[in-house]
Amino acid sequence: MAGEPELVEVRIVGLPLDVYRRAGEETDELLREFALITARQPGTAHEVPARLLALAGELNTRFSGFAAEPESELAAALERGDASVDVVYRLPREAADASDALGRLLDEADEYCRQGQELLTLASSDDVRTFRTWFLAEFIGQIAGHPPRPWPG
Repeated sequence: MAGEPELVEVRIVGLPLDVYRRAGEETDELLREFALITARQPGTAHEVPARLLALAGELNTRFSGFAAEPESELAAALERGDASVDVVYRLPREAADASDALGRLLDEADEYCRQGQELLTLASSDDVRTFRTWFLAEFIGQIAGHPPRPWPG
């Protein structure tokens, strides 16, 4: 079909479901608080929250359809109580650049949280930051042609 992007397979091997769940909870909490901050006090002092919210919305629009099947597999594994799972994503090549941008902006968000005086949300925990770095690096590396690297933990 014309206009369909070439999809690249990204295999996430040994994804630890306990850290995956915590990463999702921490990210959801961060996005909720950033939405409240930008709605309550728009301005340049809240550039990082506004940029992260905009990027999250953009990535959701561009890539959510490609993540539906793996997310369903992850939800089923969580429901079963599995400790880890292997999942396969089929994504367009531009997911590598998106993963890089997201990782850098989440690092900025962590720094913003460390410096923030009005925030309830803390910077990502060490294990969540390690997971996030590994997870996003898998997309970047595999789309560039590197083999999958299992979760190092």
